[in-house]
Amino acid sequence: NFLRVYGEEKEICLTEYISALQKCIHSCKNEDGSWSEIVVGISGIYAEGKDKSECRTRLMDMMRKWIAEKQTKGLAFPSPPTPQFCLLKEKKKLEKAS
Repeated sequence: NFLRVYGEEKEICLTEYISALQKCIHSCKNEDGSWSEIVVGISGIYAEGKDKSECRTRLMDMMRKWIAEKQTKGLAFPSPPTPQFCLLKEKKKLEKAS
């Protein structure tokens, strides 16, 4: 399965795309003990769960639905964020919090 990525000259393999997104998952344990996760750099992919495992399962389900919706509508996918971008975004977020 190949995806049309916005701004790219070529299509990207679905497995490669998902792998790139997984490298940019940010996990956060909330005060009440629940977990939240987002894919940094891609809006609309987030999840919450009572524990990290449930949260990750929900996030992966959200990611599959997001991909399926884009494929169904024939929309191009945003370029996957690079892990360096994700680390930079995380660093800036931590700097603002302190």
